[in-house]
Amino acid sequence: MRKYKYALWLVISFLIGGNGALSAQNNPLRVDSPASMQGMDYDYLFMEAVRLKVGGEVNQAAVLFQKCLEINPRAAAPYYQLSDILAAQQNLPAALILAKQAVRFSEENKHYQLHLARIYQGLQFPDSSLLVLNRLIIKNPEDPDLKMNLISFYFDQGDFEAALPLLDSLEKTTGFSNELVMAKYQANVQLNRKEEALKILLGAVENSPENPVFIGSLAELYIALDQQDKALEQYQKLMQIDPDHVIGNLSMVNFLFNKGDHLSGFTKSKQIVENPRMAFEVKFDLMLDLLSDTLLINKFPDQLDSLNSSFQRLYPDQLQARILNVDYHIRMGRLEEAKADLIYLTERNKDNYTIWAQLAYVLNSTNDYPALIRTTTQAISLFPEKANLYLMKAFAEMQIKDYASCVMTLKSSLHYLGNGKESQAQVYAMLGEAYNGLKEYSLSDDFFELAIDLAPENLVTLNNYAYYLSLRGENLSRAQSFIKKCLESDPESGTYLDTAAWIYYKSGKPKEALAFIEKAFQFEDGKSPEVCLHYIEILLANDEKKEAKNLFNQLKKQEKFIQSEEFVTAENLIKNGKK
Repeated sequence: MRKYKYALWLVISFLIGGNGALSAQNNPLRVDSPASMQGMDYDYLFMEAVRLKVGGEVNQAAVLFQKCLEINPRAAAPYYQLSDILAAQQNLPAALILAKQAVRFSEENKHYQLHLARIYQGLQFPDSSLLVLNRLIIKNPEDPDLKMNLISFYFDQGDFEAALPLLDSLEKTTGFSNELVMAKYQANVQLNRKEEALKILLGAVENSPENPVFIGSLAELYIALDQQDKALEQYQKLMQIDPDHVIGNLSMVNFLFNKGDHLSGFTKSKQIVENPRMAFEVKFDLMLDLLSDTLLINKFPDQLDSLNSSFQRLYPDQLQARILNVDYHIRMGRLEEAKADLIYLTERNKDNYTIWAQLAYVLNSTNDYPALIRTTTQAISLFPEKANLYLMKAFAEMQIKDYASCVMTLKSSLHYLGNGKESQAQVYAMLGEAYNGLKEYSLSDDFFELAIDLAPENLVTLNNYAYYLSLRGENLSRAQSFIKKCLESDPESGTYLDTAAWIYYKSGKPKEALAFIEKAFQFEDGKSPEVCLHYIEILLANDEKKEAKNLFNQLKKQEKFIQSEEFVTAENLIKNGKK
């Protein structure tokens, strides 16, 4: 499960807002502005530019700030404002040039200096950033804002040792504060000084006994120190102080599950889910963690089902909850339940392609090919550019042997495939399959050849083409070269071995065929009706009638074989005693 942290990183603002830039004190070069009329124009343009920037119209604001610089090229504030806009757009190299100009024309402006330091840091120039900060502190040794900025710099650089004396100095100046306590605690944790961190937190809790951040952090530290009972005591204390504390509740759940107390963990999780004061997002986050945990799915399915039922009952119309329910059912192998939810979702979220694609996946996994054809047809009308929908529809049409429709669907998909060779090869191979089903063998061979030209290492295509050639007894030497390549890659594939057996059988080599079909039957574990039929037929071709009959009697015990089309053919072969 996800670990919910209490250790709140030191939040320090760089204080680079534009307010200081508007005052006369922060714009000492106003006296250098041109004539009085131009000065008025400058003031108007600058104020209008600030208004536009605050309103989010930064491009228009940038134009006016530039006009301000045309009036007064030595005015620091427009340089700073333009730099700030570029920095927000992540154009840090350009922002750096303007930030330097702002500092050049207003060296005493702390905000401009801090802005410059921040840009240096963003550009991964820590030495330059540190130089700017140190210069500021030398000039203003008691300024707490500057110390906070330097502490933040050291935290970002991972230099916690350098940050600690500054934190102590700042605490002497400003007194006790939550932020400083947490920063000192975090620095000591990062330096693996857990005992010192513990002293800091215990002192903080003594000073502020009902502060949830201190209590939660203390609980986590006790876990790190392997003092589980003390950690539980702090979590229980936190729940008494604030029963609805979000991070506290989530951390408590995480603690219970990690401790191995799963039943208590589920009980606490249910309290969170059924708490009307907890936000949906909090509950969803928790449920996402629990329903994605493979260990819990395998060991506690009943508890997860109960918890998920409560969650779904409370939020029946929430899209995220429904999607989570779908994912959970798929993980649990309950595809029919997933299908029902997905149909509900597609009816209410027709413009969500992901939902349609997942419904198609589930329908394919349940072999509901008529429904898959209906679903993909509707989805294609909504998302005609999604080639994957055409391929799923074509696959379903092939399964029900509607080869003519399959050909039309595949040809439509070619408009949306792009230039990817693998995708094109897949469509050409499927067209080869479809035309083979239509008995248009010349077209079938042409498309298989195109597919192999594009993807010569695709073993499925090589095997299927080789098998169709063997069924027709045509170009058997080429078929043999294909299946040889397949078996070199996977010598224990029952499918490839069966194709090899049939090629040898059709080549008039029944003994060689028998060696391959015996291995195919072994690796398929006798579960493929087609392999079973081939085995019987090849046995008869080798005049091993008794073995063929014994095999047939053995196979009659398998319901799958009895219900297959191959059973009738096999039965006739046994009755006749030969092919």
